[in-house]
Amino acid sequence: MTLQEWLYDFGACGPARRWVGDKSLQEAWATCHRGDWMRWLSVAACGNTSWTPKDHEKMLLAWRQVQVEYRMDEAYELACRSCPPTRSRAEHEGAVWLRFTSLEADFYRSIQPTPPTIEGLEE
Repeated sequence: MTLQEWLYDFGACGPARRWVGDKSLQEAWATCHRGDWMRWLSVAACGNTSWTPKDHEKMLLAWRQVQVEYRMDEAYELACRSCPPTRSRAEHEGAVWLRFTSLEADFYRSIQPTPPTIEGLEE
């Protein structure tokens, strides 16, 4: 089974499946720009992976720490600095969210550099 097929079977969102394309799990984990997708994967794969309950707990604790360390107001400030003044409010808020979730993804990789090994998934 490919990662793409696994994501479909487990109900991953369309944008995540399109982004994954034909990437392997290792490549997707190493290059993912969305912390919320990484968090979803760690929860969806629970019980079907090589990760121990401690590994899953570490990811969930990391999510809480991300919320403290990379508060939305800080992400907002960072996004504001790079936002062209012609952006609408919705575009601006979207840029803030993407900045936050990118920081979240980097943080997850720093504490869990390898993805879970999902049984039945092609390498």
